[in-house]
Amino acid sequence: MKLIKGRFPENSNEIVIPNHLELENGTVYQIGDEITLKIGPRKFADMEYYENDAYYEDEPDVLVIKEERTYKVVGIIEKPVFEDYNAAGYTFLTKIDLKDQDINVYLTFKKPSRAYQDMNSLIKNLGMSEEAAIEYNNSLLALYGASRYGNIMQALINVMIIMLTLVSVGCIIVIYNSFAISVMERKKQFGLFSSIGATKKQLRQTVFFEAIIVGLIGIPLGVLGSFIGIGIVIEIINYLVPNLFGTNLVLTAYPIFLGVPIAFMIVTILVSAYIPALKASKITPIEAIRLNDDIKIKNRKLKTGKWIQHLFGVEGEIALKNIKRNKKKYRITIVSLFISIVLFLSFSTFVEYGMKTSSDTLNIPDYDIQLMVREPSTYQIFVDTVKNYEGVEKSIVIRDGLKYTNSYKKEELYNSDLMDYIQEEDKIPITIISLDDTNYKSYLNELGLTEERPILIDKTKYISYKNNNRKVYNTTILKDPKRDYQFNMCERTDDEVSSLECNGSLENIYITEKSPYAVDNLLTEGNLVIVVSKTTFDQLFIDNEGYYDSYYTDSIYLYLKAPKYKKVDQYIMDYKETLSNKWEISYFNYPKDMKEMKNLYIVVGLLLYGFITLVTLIGVTSVFNTINTSIQLRRKEFAMLRSMGLTPHGFNKILYFESFFFGIKSLLYGIPFSFLVILWIHSVMSGVSSFGRLLIPWKSIGIAVLAVFVIVFLTMMYATKKMKKENILDAIREENI
Repeated sequence: MKLIKGRFPENSNEIVIPNHLELENGTVYQIGDEITLKIGPRKFADMEYYENDAYYEDEPDVLVIKEERTYKVVGIIEKPVFEDYNAAGYTFLTKIDLKDQDINVYLTFKKPSRAYQDMNSLIKNLGMSEEAAIEYNNSLLALYGASRYGNIMQALINVMIIMLTLVSVGCIIVIYNSFAISVMERKKQFGLFSSIGATKKQLRQTVFFEAIIVGLIGIPLGVLGSFIGIGIVIEIINYLVPNLFGTNLVLTAYPIFLGVPIAFMIVTILVSAYIPALKASKITPIEAIRLNDDIKIKNRKLKTGKWIQHLFGVEGEIALKNIKRNKKKYRITIVSLFISIVLFLSFSTFVEYGMKTSSDTLNIPDYDIQLMVREPSTYQIFVDTVKNYEGVEKSIVIRDGLKYTNSYKKEELYNSDLMDYIQEEDKIPITIISLDDTNYKSYLNELGLTEERPILIDKTKYISYKNNNRKVYNTTILKDPKRDYQFNMCERTDDEVSSLECNGSLENIYITEKSPYAVDNLLTEGNLVIVVSKTTFDQLFIDNEGYYDSYYTDSIYLYLKAPKYKKVDQYIMDYKETLSNKWEISYFNYPKDMKEMKNLYIVVGLLLYGFITLVTLIGVTSVFNTINTSIQLRRKEFAMLRSMGLTPHGFNKILYFESFFFGIKSLLYGIPFSFLVILWIHSVMSGVSSFGRLLIPWKSIGIAVLAVFVIVFLTMMYATKKMKKENILDAIREENI
């Protein structure tokens, strides 16, 4: 509670008011004013409304006055975070009088990670039952890393281990390659220093000093960039989902989260500089000046198969031999490409699993607008107009009804995962669905069916809370999906479902895991859903007098995909205003009414895709730096080839083939290793959500394959652009003493 002006109450006759309070008559209270309030519960019929319940004009509640009291305003506060935005009134605060009153107690634990355990101990010590009215601020506790569901915390820890391991290894290799290639580029310089008396220790200290300067510049810039980037993300989150955590997120810094990365980078820089410097210091001055130690080959190691020349020509053979004789530079480039591929595919997999888990947890439907129309024959013109209205990309009309079957015991029908969620033993509920003609025919074509037959959708989604674990399940329903099922169609004979009256059956049932558009919201906790033709539906639900047998069966549901929904939304709202019985059409606009939930999904995507972008840039930067420097070191080699008659076209072909060989080799290592990481991520994420199958990011693999060749080729072309124009003799002399 944030005090804006004044002070908090010191007794039960003083009060603070929220700053957004302004009565309909324009009255605004100030500090020192007195307010007389009539106090009592809000009631409608036999139901009591609470302070955060909304006010409904068609069902107004009544204030049952118990007493009248006068308070003095002593302070003004911001709107409390616990006041619901739907609340019918305002939150006033006074000092509590503990005599003979029920009270709410708010607790903050010293160790939030132990909140659930400590609360259980407190309950037992106070002699309270575990069913006592206790609520946890689960959102806040989750941010502290505390959860009553052990599998969620374990999954988060494992994901952190995977992500930090990949990023750490990537950073180490990137920085090491940068120093290694830099030292390799300057071997001649080190040889000259050594020839005029520089000791090995001085050479190493030179590299160390340079590393320290780079660290002093790079680390502060990295920390500053992190604060700017995270600050921008926090502002976006606060804008998109301001009420997600009950208060806005604030950018803050914890010493451990600054100290650990900085210490890690310092160690990485020093180690990355030390190893190349140590190697450089061991080379004799003559070898370093002549630059003949990098290439140590034997004739048999340079042999290539005859098929290489036949397939790629002389340029391809030269490219392959260049790679074989420059193994050190070649390995550095391959390692850079390898780590880039692994980072990109690993984080793409994490994004795919993260988005799928978020979608399952948030239960975001695949439609934008839902309409339920009672007595649809009366509103057929309206329904047809809405389906074809501007902005509507896809539509489907669904009519559903409920039947029961006694054809099977639940042990015979359901797989073992669902047994605890099925209440009935031998009276299994079945939701029967009928689609409009266009969507029904399209659904049959999608399944490859040439005749009309009942279609059972063999999949469901539910959340399990077993053994202090919370897990989202996406699973099949049937114990044996290959079995030929036949269901009696029955109805209740009384409200308690003590007996059933059967008047038909469904046979020749086709079983599939594919569902029509917008039907997934009906697939919950093992609910059997069967799609039938309109003719079959009418046979099951129309009575002897030609009417649907219930009020709900006669209603239809219209689901629309309309990303640009404003115009159709306005049309529906205007049409509803013309109705005398507005309840005959119920309307729900998901993007508009559930904007915050949709924004939360966007935030998850923003965080995940932002992460993958940064990680990809790490890899691409390493590849560019490695290849660019490596090519620059080969100026003399390329100049000598040109002096022997190599044409610009042949020169380009060599670069093409080297790019190709680099890409192929890195992909042969990178993709198989990435699959191991994908399996690791799958096993971790399966602890909180059931995916049914391995989610392989095929699109990302395709992007990685294409990007490797494009990045390598463009980098080579960029690095050799100046070489193609320079004088051959100058390039050869530059390397000579």
